[in-house]
Amino acid sequence: VSGEVYNIGTGVGTSMQTILDMLLSLTQANVVVEPDQALFRPLDIPKMVAQSDRIKALGWQPTHALEETLSRIVAWHREQP
Repeated sequence: VSGEVYNIGTGVGTSMQTILDMLLSLTQANVVVEPDQALFRPLDIPKMVAQSDRIKALGWQPTHALEETLSRIVAWHREQP
């Protein structure tokens, strides 16, 4: 519907730590991530999951797993000069 907002997502939350671990498993990088509590903001939302009911009602369904998407992103970056 024109003018409506549609969230696109699986409806399943994934932590940033999990995404970081997946990305690191796809690389040879030796990275240590240390969160800096001084940079955390009191209004940061600790958990956010896309509510994609509207777009799913139109027949849309996710077709790519997160692991596949991250692998494709890493592969694309490796191909860049």
